[in-house]
Amino acid sequence: MIDKFPSISKWIAQQFTYVSGVAILWTLLYAINDYFFNFSLFNHTANLIFLPAMLRPLAVLLFGPAGVVGLFVGSLISFNLSQDLPLTMLPASLASATAGLIAITALRQLPALAPQLTGELTQIKLSTIILLCTLTAACNALSHQIIYAFTGAAATPPSQLLAMFIGDTLGSLLMLYALAALLRFIRRAVEDK
Repeated sequence: MIDKFPSISKWIAQQFTYVSGVAILWTLLYAINDYFFNFSLFNHTANLIFLPAMLRPLAVLLFGPAGVVGLFVGSLISFNLSQDLPLTMLPASLASATAGLIAITALRQLPALAPQLTGELTQIKLSTIILLCTLTAACNALSHQIIYAFTGAAATPPSQLLAMFIGDTLGSLLMLYALAALLRFIRRAVEDK
């Protein structure tokens, strides 16, 4: 049978690929973070270095709503199901998935930054990336603490809010540095040929 809606089928396949790719990358980064930076675990809800944090704004910028869904699925997959946290699994995954969207939406309200925050990433400046990662970290840390406070599933001292913010910010900056180093390496390899 001939597909009567090839563009819709192609769009669905593309969105599914984006969602799956983001979820897999989130889960992979989470596992890498857990393996290499387990020493920086502040408590069972916050890590002082959290590599997947960079994926929050990046997935939203590149893939839009599909990036948010992929982050949500990845968060659900990698969520720490300790005995006192199942109550928070869905809202915390949603908070994690939407932190980048909230930060991007807020920054797009500023006329000087709006042209930089497109899916192309060609116009974005380093200072805007750092601001975006910092604001995403703040949105994520604050929303998680609100969820923990309302559900009573975890203590919410200010130190935990700060630890989550620092972890997301450091993780984003480390990933940004690693990405920049990889791009420099690729550029040199291409130029040497």
